[in-house]
Amino acid sequence: MLRGIYISAGSMVNQQRKLDVVSNNLANVNTTGFKKDLMVEEADRNKSILKVAKDVTPIGDLYFGVRPGEVYTDFVSSSGFTNTDNPMDVAIKGNGFFQVNTPRGIRYTRDGSFTRSNDGYLVTAEGYRVQGRNGDVRLGNGKITFGNRGEIYINGQARGMLRIVDFPDTVALRKEGDNLLISQGGGNLIANPEIEAGVLESSNVNPVTELVDMISLMRDYEANQKVVTTMDSTLDKSVNELGRV
Repeated sequence: MLRGIYISAGSMVNQQRKLDVVSNNLANVNTTGFKKDLMVEEADRNKSILKVAKDVTPIGDLYFGVRPGEVYTDFVSSSGFTNTDNPMDVAIKGNGFFQVNTPRGIRYTRDGSFTRSNDGYLVTAEGYRVQGRNGDVRLGNGKITFGNRGEIYINGQARGMLRIVDFPDTVALRKEGDNLLISQGGGNLIANPEIEAGVLESSNVNPVTELVDMISLMRDYEANQKVVTTMDSTLDKSVNELGRV
């Protein structure tokens, strides 16, 4: 009976963690360039049950079911694009990430909603400097336009190129907040990226799918909750009523 309680309680923990992931996806359904997360489950390790008398004798294993595993970001599912007609908005078509300079070091993002800082630099919506192939991109006060390969033009004159990088294995990327990603190693420069100005990349979150998953998880959670309550009631009767017999 205790085994059943442990299995159901472990499933509730697992479903709660999944619900957190789904809720975060839904909260970012309109976040530019956001990539949804997926949580995988893994089998929990069994615990040996021992009978301790004169000798310690194994009498079986206690199986805890599954437990929350790694949370992975889905960089594979495609995203749509939204026209903004703002020349400062840029989207990457295909693989790649913008490289930005933050107080915590180099970070990466798919969010191309750029602006001009008060000191004339190209920055993200959060104020982090966007990097070109020669470092932080300084715009000055001129009119900025972008070419299809990431070229940067100020008043029609070339001023460099955006630094767009890719990673052989995106599993190395981890979300850090502010729509930024962190990697232990640097990415590989994409020589000829495909860029489009005046558009922004949408998130790859399907709200209908996420809502269906949320409802399913809540029902599973409630079912396990009822199992725990039932087993606890049965255990109470076993201890208090059968003990009197």
